[in-house]
Amino acid sequence: MNPKNTPTQSPEMSDLRMPAGLPVTKLYVTRTPRTMDPSDPASLYGSSGLYDIHLYLSCPGSINSGQSDAQRGDSLVAVPQAGAQPDVSVPQIGMDIESERGVIHLDGYVNGKGRLAKVVAPQVQAKSFSDAELQAERALSRVLSQFAVRFNIPTLIERIESVERATKTIRFGVRAPFLTATFPDNLETGATAESMFYASLYHEALKSNSEIYQFLCFYKIVEALLARRRRIAEECKRNGREVSSKDEVFPDGGPEAVGWLNQLFDMRSEWGNDNLRHILTREARGRKFSHVINSYLSPLRLRIAHSVLGNGELTLMADEVTHIGKVYYWLGTTMCIARAMLKAEFPEAQSMPTPLSSERRGTESGSTGADVAPVTLSGPTRIGPPKIRVGRNQPCPCGSKKKYKKCHGQG
Repeated sequence: MNPKNTPTQSPEMSDLRMPAGLPVTKLYVTRTPRTMDPSDPASLYGSSGLYDIHLYLSCPGSINSGQSDAQRGDSLVAVPQAGAQPDVSVPQIGMDIESERGVIHLDGYVNGKGRLAKVVAPQVQAKSFSDAELQAERALSRVLSQFAVRFNIPTLIERIESVERATKTIRFGVRAPFLTATFPDNLETGATAESMFYASLYHEALKSNSEIYQFLCFYKIVEALLARRRRIAEECKRNGREVSSKDEVFPDGGPEAVGWLNQLFDMRSEWGNDNLRHILTREARGRKFSHVINSYLSPLRLRIAHSVLGNGELTLMADEVTHIGKVYYWLGTTMCIARAMLKAEFPEAQSMPTPLSSERRGTESGSTGADVAPVTLSGPTRIGPPKIRVGRNQPCPCGSKKKYKKCHGQG
């Protein structure tokens, strides 16, 4: 199959400033033309029409910084037809991918090494930026999955840059960068063996490029800490000691949420409304941790476990089986719960110095180094198991369509 000519050029993001250290897997920055009203929701989320989606690839060990736009991206897939001196400005391969909503055409570009570096899905008919990006990602994932099975190589979608054709609005979606921190003098002071169990799992989540695995790691921390609290409560009860109980609650939003997050993540950041929306979901704001865990996180974890570990043949793509959309939505909130509970349970292991830098070259307006007065993090403890209030004869929250008593309610 032959490549198509892509009318829109790849956007440039070298002059953008990107906040680092935010507890999200992806950051989105939208650049709108001067003629558009910035208060119009369509300027941020897009409207029904055609989109060009640029997907940049990466692989373990690849370094994409410091390269020109046409050369950014890398993979372990060589494209022989590109020749000894590949032209990185024109597509070298073309693919038509069947999808539920029709055919998605993909154009493949190589880097200076002649390896597949960028894939463009031109003229994607979609309702919004997110809709267009989802269609392009799913089409490319079919190709990358075949690479994995046939050649035993991993390929990641490192960055997405989208252009709405009608308005020329550009949206950048990148993996969130991390902070640069100073080496602490008292790193091992107060760090018990028990706290290190949880710290190692938290580190495991941060190292992973899989949002599913990150979610499961953070959820396991929450689940284990709740079990720890139950154990301590039972010991106190046996010894006749009083058990203190205090609810952990998310802030409602606004300045309260900014201060809470700055204290929680040892930062001084403005965060921004769009980032806050991804980190503290609408359903979580002003609610108790226990409500969010029982109503949203536990059912999501059960659905993932039932889909991946249950018996039977696979009938869905990986992103559908693992409920990736829901995981994206709840990942930041789950990280916040895990981190807040860790700080409450092991305060002696949390005395870390302030990070050296809270921003990195590369999103848009809004310095992350603003002086935001932090508020005291309410680090209370709530003793008691997370009870999912489901009747025995009601449908199981894992989505199996079985009664609760016949599924996860057994025993």
